Amino acid sequence: MILRLRVDRYAKRELFEAAARYKEFRQGLGEAFADAVQNHFDELRRDPHLGGRPPGVSTDLPIRRLLLDRFPYAIVFLRADDELRVMAIAHGKRRPGYWLRG
Repeated sequence: MILRLRVDRYAKRELFEAAARYKEFRQGLGEAFADAVQNHFDELRRDPHLGGRPPGVSTDLPIRRLLLDRFPYAIVFLRADDELRVMAIAHGKRRPGYWLRG
């Protein structure tokens, strides 16, 4: 079963801002970042059990994160019924759990 994926507006903004920063570093790097995120989105839709629990998050919350391979980012998401909700495209150096308050 392939789940529907909903990306919160804050996560979309994080994705676009990160891609823009990478684009400034080197031509094609922003697109490579966006492609990596999209590939992980596709994997999550097929298997929402990928990834693991983010540090410091209560076990009561069904929140998981999937680390990107090439970039220091994680997709933070939760499963709600028949959809996945992406809460953040979080850089590894940001304060853990910042997306819980958004």
